[in-house]
Amino acid sequence: SDGGPVSVGWLGRNSPEKRIDIVLRLASIAPNVQFRLAGGGMDDLKDDVSHLSNVEVVGWVDVAADFVSECDILINTSDVEGISLSAMEALELGVPVLTRDVGGMSELVTDGHNGLVYDSDDLGELARRLQDHSIVKSIIENAEADRLPARFSQRQMFETLKGVFERNEV
Repeated sequence: SDGGPVSVGWLGRNSPEKRIDIVLRLASIAPNVQFRLAGGGMDDLKDDVSHLSNVEVVGWVDVAADFVSECDILINTSDVEGISLSAMEALELGVPVLTRDVGGMSELVTDGHNGLVYDSDDLGELARRLQDHSIVKSIIENAEADRLPARFSQRQMFETLKGVFERNEV
């Protein structure tokens, strides 16, 4: 960021399993962090966030990568997740990711390195870390340097799937 507040983006469809409520709870206890919410189903949300001056409802975006690259950090809040494509895209763009320890996400995001792994029952700890300039600076620099871990590259995934298909040939 440009010295202003750190900008945390959320991208997705506003539906219960996506847990946008986690972002709103976090925003209420991390007033020095700016949250930007993008995706579908956001119309009802504008009233819910009117009391939070640090939340901007962006709504639908045509190009997800443009939105992600405008944020300092991307937050993932889903209850169930394999490996989030938006998180992979964020890391590919050099944007660190905040994630819960669900599915394969902790393989993608190394806590304190290219993002932060958090417990949704302890958002106070995440709020503290997000408002710590040295932690934020470090994860942004690491994500920009590392990009997407090699084992998650399209080429690596293609080779892995190819191997699976070849081993299962009849």
